[in-house]
Amino acid sequence: MIRVLRRARPTTKLIPRHLSTAAPDAAADSECDRLVKQYDYENYMCSLFLPEDVRSSVLSTRAFNVELATIRDAARNNSLTGRLRFQFWRDVLDGAYADHSTTTSTTSTTSTTSTTSTISTTSTSSTASPPPPALNPISRSLYSAVRQRSLNKRWLSRLLVAREKELENEELSDMGDFEEYAEAVGSSLMYLSLQCHGLRENEEEVLRYGGTYDEASYRAAGHVGRAMGMVTMLRGIPMTAEAGQRFTLPFWIMSTHGVKREDFLNGGPSTIVMRDAVLEAATAANNQLLDVKQMQEENEISSTAASALLPAALAQDFLTRLEDADFDIFSPTLMRSKWNNVQLMLRLYRLQSKGKILL
Repeated sequence: MIRVLRRARPTTKLIPRHLSTAAPDAAADSECDRLVKQYDYENYMCSLFLPEDVRSSVLSTRAFNVELATIRDAARNNSLTGRLRFQFWRDVLDGAYADHSTTTSTTSTTSTTSTTSTISTTSTSSTASPPPPALNPISRSLYSAVRQRSLNKRWLSRLLVAREKELENEELSDMGDFEEYAEAVGSSLMYLSLQCHGLRENEEEVLRYGGTYDEASYRAAGHVGRAMGMVTMLRGIPMTAEAGQRFTLPFWIMSTHGVKREDFLNGGPSTIVMRDAVLEAATAANNQLLDVKQMQEENEISSTAASALLPAALAQDFLTRLEDADFDIFSPTLMRSKWNNVQLMLRLYRLQSKGKILL
């Protein structure tokens, strides 16, 4: 569907990033590694190509997402239990950012003999207190990532809110809902990955937290995240139809093609109208990758950003296989075998070594 090559262009570095020297929590990092490997294996494969210090932070955000995504099933349709779990994670975020705010400082000095002002980089104190021992491993790892990488609370909170809304079991009404949910979950994770790599969306954040200014990477991350979110919802169609959860294909698409949710309960193969409905949703996801393709061709994606946005290849791979299956969402070819995983790893390696995100 998309075959492009691009020469990476480095971003312009403004102020170097400063990290905490607090000792790593091996047990917490190990649990994040295990959780993501078990429930989000494809993104786990992408993480294997990251530097170790960056990888631990990225996996902490991914493990946080896994924890939130499994709350609905764990609550067994008990809304109160589910909301209590979400409140727990909301308290974890509040605690992490309350501590983080006390360990950072910004100083501004103005020369009395010159009109030049110098703004120093905000750095995380090397004496920052460790996470409270009462926190579970995922909480401790997220706590450390927030402190060490100065992650934006906005993206973590938006991810939490989007996942919590799943408890309401509301159907997606149109393509606007489809894209909004994909942005809230998929793009938020991509923005967090960029911040784990030290990339900042604007110069104000660079001056406050340090890092590298790369506005283009955030535009690319938005497209990649939306594509990933849409692909995740497409893959969830058989499961959500069978389990009575919020169906992940928008009602507007189904009504346009004369399809009902019940049509997806037969376990396949898909009818022509079912394929057409899936095709329309897949086209929306592919359009996001086409926008990334254009940015890649114009050398707008730096090699550092490419490392963070490598999961774009996962979306490309699924959409290609879905097209080969004639958009039958029940096709056995959509299930990746061990050999398919080996092939995907080789593809990810080639992309990563060339600083690319799409073939």
